[in-house]
Amino acid sequence: MAGIPTQVIENAREQVLSSDINRVSNLAGRELMDAAQSRSVRADFYAPASNSFDDFTVGAKAAQAIPLAGLTRPPSLDGITSVFDMAIGAGEAQLPGTPSSVDISGYQLLRWPAQTLTWPAGGTPNPSDPLICLVVATPADALTDLQSRNILVDPVARTVAPANVYKTTNPVATLSVVAGTAAAAPVAPAVPAGALALFEVYVPPLASDSTAFLPVRRAWRQIEFPGTSQHGIVKGGVPVLNTTATPALVSLAAAPSSVHRIVIDGELLSFGGMFINPAQPDSINPPVASGHANFDAPAYLYLCGGRNQPLLNYSSLVPGVYSPLPVALIISLTPPDALGFPTASLATATPTRTFPRAACCYVGLCFCAAGATTNVPAFYAGDFIYSAKTVPTANLKGFLLPGLGATNAFAAYTFAGQPAVSDVVDLSVAYATVPADQGIFSTSSTSAGQFARFLFTNDIGYSVGNKLAINANPFQIYIMSAGGNGTMYVVPAGYNMNVPRLGR
Repeated sequence: MAGIPTQVIENAREQVLSSDINRVSNLAGRELMDAAQSRSVRADFYAPASNSFDDFTVGAKAAQAIPLAGLTRPPSLDGITSVFDMAIGAGEAQLPGTPSSVDISGYQLLRWPAQTLTWPAGGTPNPSDPLICLVVATPADALTDLQSRNILVDPVARTVAPANVYKTTNPVATLSVVAGTAAAAPVAPAVPAGALALFEVYVPPLASDSTAFLPVRRAWRQIEFPGTSQHGIVKGGVPVLNTTATPALVSLAAAPSSVHRIVIDGELLSFGGMFINPAQPDSINPPVASGHANFDAPAYLYLCGGRNQPLLNYSSLVPGVYSPLPVALIISLTPPDALGFPTASLATATPTRTFPRAACCYVGLCFCAAGATTNVPAFYAGDFIYSAKTVPTANLKGFLLPGLGATNAFAAYTFAGQPAVSDVVDLSVAYATVPADQGIFSTSSTSAGQFARFLFTNDIGYSVGNKLAINANPFQIYIMSAGGNGTMYVVPAGYNMNVPRLGR
């Protein structure tokens, strides 16, 4: 029957050899592992480096059809009192590689039990400088199930003799520690060929035992297909804005009960009870030092990390003080693309670190207040960010209604400072002085785009909110007054953020 998995063909009268049986086992394993390999490949062939969404581009397919390494059971890693060795928990991982024969899959399975990692002498604490070591797993096989079998020793005489032989082989992993080089600003050593890096471990100088070591994951849990193409927030991940903070001082909620789950380039990062603070400014495209004179200046917030950029030693504000955080919160003027990757790489200055696009996930907006150096007080409501403003204020421009009488013509009002990612705005309107008649708000220069009609009254501070699609960047609305002149204040009370979310 056509379309079935690879099989060994045996003639009904053919002598079956032990090699045939072995090949049956190999081919069955190859089919199973190749199926797992296909499930770890991207679903949409999206290439962050080129921002290519084209499923039919050969180059894009070739670049993205490579199976991804990842953990299916993430291990723990803990220090041990009085020694430099560390305790690692049981784990499982998948690693694509080069097959040793056509009958063997290139996808390798790594499994290991909980054990103690023997720390190499070259990776022990240096008297003056820190160093970074790598914990890696290398695929291996374990022969088990030793049994006695009669083995043919003379094919001519057909004589056999009993011998103990292994009947089972299991995938395992050899765990080892690659020592780094001590330096004032240490870097992780290279990953050995054919191995999977599990952890980076920061070894501070003069540490008395491994309880002072700081580990951070180099590999996280790989999501199953089609999650291999997902990128966005699963739970939490919403920044916290300090109303008196400079634009760089934005944090992530860190109550002990707060659990954050985020998928970065198909890899699930889960962490809780950690205070990710502060947001580091992007050194390539940093946020403005103060808001524009006439409008609030938007900036974009990204959570960065995962296999594309591990975050060992992601520094606090104090140089040389290290904290192994699972993600970095970075604020940048670089907007995201349609999937939540930044449209260019991000970087930080303390420590010096470049984050490729695939390591960064857009999580929200913030605004530097017009004519100020502080963030606009704001709160998040679903996909919207709302500025805590009162209307009218001195920072908001008034719009003088054109007293056009019977001509009923529209005049345009333009909003500067619109985030590039936003396509819906929530407007607030207030009147300072009012005309004698009604007015129309429209998204075009005719009443065909009308989205609101107002009856002007003398109630100063009258306000109404209307969510509508943005029709230009910067956003414009058209206002018509059928009566005399009047003054109103129009302000975007909130913008949608278009944050990629995978669930609640």
